[in-house]
Amino acid sequence: MHERAVAAREAARLRGRHTGRPPRLTGAQARQVRSLRAGGESISELVRTFGVSGATVYRALQQADWAKPSGTVVRSAAAG
Repeated sequence: MHERAVAAREAARLRGRHTGRPPRLTGAQARQVRSLRAGGESISELVRTFGVSGATVYRALQQADWAKPSGTVVRSAAAG
């Protein structure tokens, strides 16, 4: 049964479908969290404003870091 569930999730992912729990913040809300934090808003204030946990706020802030290009070129050992 586990294999069928994994296969179904993979097929859904290939079709562009999200499986699992829906995000607590929308994309627009996550951008707003990042903007407010950049403007000096405290984490606790963001938690109260958006009604989410601190972990959710930190996750939204980390997503911005993942999306930014690092500018660092990573070369494999084979590339020499």
